[in-house]
Amino acid sequence: MRTLLFILIQVALFTLLAFWYQQNPGDLRIDWLGYRLEMSIAIFLILTSLLIGLFYTFVRLILNIFHLPSFFRARYAKYNQMRGVHAIEDSLVAYLAQDSRLLKKTGKYVGTFLKTSPLNFFFRGEAALLNKDYPKASALFKSLTQHDSMAFAGYYGLMRLALTQQDLSRAIVYGDLALAQNPEALPIRKKIANLSLETQNYERALKETNLLLRQNSKSISLLKKKSIALYHLAQEERAKNNSRQGLEFTEQALKITPEHQELVTLHIKLLRDLGKERAAAKALEKAWQTAPQESYLSLYLVIKGTKTDLEKFKSIQSLVSFAPDHPESYLATANYAIKAQLWGPAHDAVNKLIDKGIKSKAVYVLMNALEKAEKK
Repeated sequence: MRTLLFILIQVALFTLLAFWYQQNPGDLRIDWLGYRLEMSIAIFLILTSLLIGLFYTFVRLILNIFHLPSFFRARYAKYNQMRGVHAIEDSLVAYLAQDSRLLKKTGKYVGTFLKTSPLNFFFRGEAALLNKDYPKASALFKSLTQHDSMAFAGYYGLMRLALTQQDLSRAIVYGDLALAQNPEALPIRKKIANLSLETQNYERALKETNLLLRQNSKSISLLKKKSIALYHLAQEERAKNNSRQGLEFTEQALKITPEHQELVTLHIKLLRDLGKERAAAKALEKAWQTAPQESYLSLYLVIKGTKTDLEKFKSIQSLVSFAPDHPESYLATANYAIKAQLWGPAHDAVNKLIDKGIKSKAVYVLMNALEKAEKK
């Protein structure tokens, strides 16, 4: 651009001089130290332009000579950068293929051709992890954390290393450090939630799961994890004689997994701890309506305070009325009808089970028990 500008200025200048010479023709004489030089103005202008051109060419030549080392350095750096990019591509392929040998080799190339890039620590660390060289992997990932641009990858690598070594607590620590670098890393947050459940840190598991549910409120797996965390937190609160707080946890969990048998049982126990027998009975009736379970029967009878077999049968009839056509309801009716020596309801319930095509061991046991009871 500067060269073009210089040429344009020269052309404009000589155009003006040529125009001036056309208007004012003449000769030029130079006297200097006894020497005399005479020439026409046209010759003078031609010589002047040649001298200026030669001077400019000489200056450019000198500048180019001085810039040759930096030129070659730039070309060499560009060449190395190109080879470094190819090394990164090869390293990524090796990383995805889990080829530790190739990854170790290409990782060194990245460090050779891109000396300022921390990627060589990453790829070499991954290679060491694949080769189960854990001390080396740890050192390389820790070096990676010293680079702001790759600190997240370093902490993530250390987290995976801790998981490989079954050190779950340390994995959570490194996971937290990775999240500090990138709070939007949802896979790591999900992993921390899982690890918190495994290490029985249910409060942390609940916190992380709630954060994940903000991103995906309909995730079934996340909702189940939240329910598990709430269930265990409720257990902890009951162990600390804080049944009221435990009840709040079970109420939240039941909205997610109302069919969870152990959760329902814990919920009933918490209600009874607080003296809410009527609410406990209603909760069991609702649970039976949702997903009948055999274990609910004895719990319901305890709440109702029944003593005789006939009273128990009537209480069970009240409970099974919330899911009258469910096989568990027929089994419960038949079982307690036999105990109360009510053969008609017992036969009806067994026949209903047979009509439904249910031929489980429990049905045959009931039929046998009914036959023996009638013969007495």
